[in-house]
Amino acid sequence: MLAIYQGTTFDVSYVLLAVAPLIISVVMLRSNTFGKVTAAVGMVANVLAVGFFVPAIGVFLSLISVVALLIWYVLIARSLFTLAQGGSLEEAHRN
Repeated sequence: MLAIYQGTTFDVSYVLLAVAPLIISVVMLRSNTFGKVTAAVGMVANVLAVGFFVPAIGVFLSLISVVALLIWYVLIARSLFTLAQGGSLEEAHRN
């Protein structure tokens, strides 16, 4: 793994793959489709993901972000399934 490590490429891709969902989370916060909890979990998870670059605890922060991202994905899926079944926005936020 270390033999193929290309520092700059990995770093740029890691940051872009954390910043893009962060922007999506901010947009979710402003929309009526997803609840505020979903947006907040997304923002926290993606900020923690960028914490990978913090010395000494970066890997730990990155692992915590994986758990938070899993929760975020489940919240997104639940809202989308509710909307796909013809449910209202209020039902998606209530569950």
